[in-house]
Amino acid sequence: MREAFLLSIRMHALWLFEALDVRGRYLCPLTLRRLLLLFIGYPIYLLIQGIHWAGFLLDEIFFRKYRDVVIKEPLIITGIPRSGATFVQRTLSRATGQFTTFQTWECLLAPSITERRIIQFIARLDNRLNGRPLHRIVEKLIGRLCGERAIDEGELTKPGEDYLTLLPVGACFIMVLGFPASRSLWQLGRFQEMPDEQREVVLRYYKACLQKHLYWAGPDKRLLSKNSAFGSWLPDLRFLLPDARYITCVRKPGEALSSQLSSIRGTLEGLSTISAADTYSLELQTVFAHVYRIILKEKQSFLIDHLAIINQPDLKGAAYNTIRASLKQLCFRIDNELEQVLREADKESAGYTSEHQHAPFEAKSGPDEFNSLVEDIYKDILEKPYMTRNR
Repeated sequence: MREAFLLSIRMHALWLFEALDVRGRYLCPLTLRRLLLLFIGYPIYLLIQGIHWAGFLLDEIFFRKYRDVVIKEPLIITGIPRSGATFVQRTLSRATGQFTTFQTWECLLAPSITERRIIQFIARLDNRLNGRPLHRIVEKLIGRLCGERAIDEGELTKPGEDYLTLLPVGACFIMVLGFPASRSLWQLGRFQEMPDEQREVVLRYYKACLQKHLYWAGPDKRLLSKNSAFGSWLPDLRFLLPDARYITCVRKPGEALSSQLSSIRGTLEGLSTISAADTYSLELQTVFAHVYRIILKEKQSFLIDHLAIINQPDLKGAAYNTIRASLKQLCFRIDNELEQVLREADKESAGYTSEHQHAPFEAKSGPDEFNSLVEDIYKDILEKPYMTRNR
């Protein structure tokens, strides 16, 4: 953890430096709101990460046995953002007899075992109070920090993206929303381009987070991980977790990009980074194209029972057949609980209509042009065969 802590200090200092240098000020002028976020909001964020690191230190003293936890055949859901990965994760997470997954509060508030023990104790006290006041205050605070919308009631206990556990080490891609001038953050979306030594530190830290979760939840459970930012991490994850199974969600390139750009608009306005709209559009096109290429390459490198591709349109009205076929391909046992969960998801997908309105940014190269450039890769992902054992 020492190397991870040193990397964290370096990365967090670099983000602020890049925000204040010439390019950073050009992309996001230092308005009063921006200055308040950088010199008041950011130190508060750093204080929270410092608390997490204190928790990690205490873990090494009191809960060292987490290191002995073996991560057995985890199921990792990744792919292209806005392609149905969240729906697949939330569906499978209901099968609690088979899977354990990070909850949002665990990712944001308690990545360490020590913090979870403390928060669990406080939550028990809060539950005895009328209206659970502490819980409501925390949800409102996190909702404000999210910028785009307030967190719904109960959101903290819903399945979360475990890439949020990478915040303390400075390797969470979401931070690019506040620091568009950071080259190191954009590299997280093209993971293979990061220096080897940094990738190794981040991967060791991430594996430790997974071990801690299983230590907390019970090592007999199968880990269910969802992270749309891990599309470009697939080659490294294959070596970090050699017996993992993967469900990789994809979508027509232009639609996925347009949806992503639209979904972050409110957050960018809240963080005073909307002036970097062109940069987000162009950089995300590069990241998405890179991820599509990685997925295609990995499909032809993974064995067919280790990687399944789900095309987002196939989930609409046919979630049962689509997810079930992927699980069977990955040699999962479909027990009664999982069968019921999938049937409920089928009803849910049949009645689903998106309220999301696409409003892509104006940019020198927009989603339509991007779609035409990456369309062939997307088609190959769907059509080209998997690797077979006798190849």
